[in-house]
Amino acid sequence: MDVRKSEEIAECVHYVQSQLKGKGLWGLVNNAGLNFFGAVETTSMEQYERIADINQLGMVRVTKQFLPLIRKSKGRIMNVTSIKGLVSEPMNAAYCMTKYATEAFSDILRMEMKQFGVSVVIVEPGDYGGATGCLEMERIKGDISAMWDEMTDELRATYGKAYLDAHTACIEKAIPTTAQCIDPVVETMVDALYALQPRTRYLVPGGASWYDVHVLRARLARVLPSFIVDALWMHDLRAWPLPEAVSQDDTLNSHH
Repeated sequence: MDVRKSEEIAECVHYVQSQLKGKGLWGLVNNAGLNFFGAVETTSMEQYERIADINQLGMVRVTKQFLPLIRKSKGRIMNVTSIKGLVSEPMNAAYCMTKYATEAFSDILRMEMKQFGVSVVIVEPGDYGGATGCLEMERIKGDISAMWDEMTDELRATYGKAYLDAHTACIEKAIPTTAQCIDPVVETMVDALYALQPRTRYLVPGGASWYDVHVLRARLARVLPSFIVDALWMHDLRAWPLPEAVSQDDTLNSHH
């Protein structure tokens, strides 16, 4: 089912209805998603729209069409968002924006559905990029190469190819540091779907070490001033080459 196409969702609803034989549907899990990496300025509007159409509007389309069946059984809706709906990451705006949006959508839906006896839960996976395919390098390299091809001459001169190449290398280097198994997320989803009194949110730390740096940043962002949280991100980017225009501008370069 393509969550971008209302007619395909309607066909799915019709099929589910035929199997339920007049009964309601207990659970709906919204989990469709696509990642995209790129600076705000270098990401095309077409890419912003493509990611939002799947991650954000796809969730809305599916939910709206299945809600009558869920209301009938006083069932449950589970929306899988991301740790990146809690903390923003440079070079990932198109994706993070949609995850913040789905967090808001889920909160509003929960409040509106309570009067119908329908519960809405949010599952927020941490660093599971290596297990979900979100960090599939062949696709990412193709995306970044296409982004460079679509950039204007002014943007190419501003950022430079070395900047994009460094970003690609950084993503590839990060893959081994992510969780390689999705089981903790699946187990959490099952628990949240069947719990008698489900929690509103289920944050599921990932990562390959004993802690998930993304979850840590999200927790720090709740208590620390923004300039400190920003500095933590910029510390991670210190090994990157500067954008071409910055490296050639002494007044800007002096601040780095």
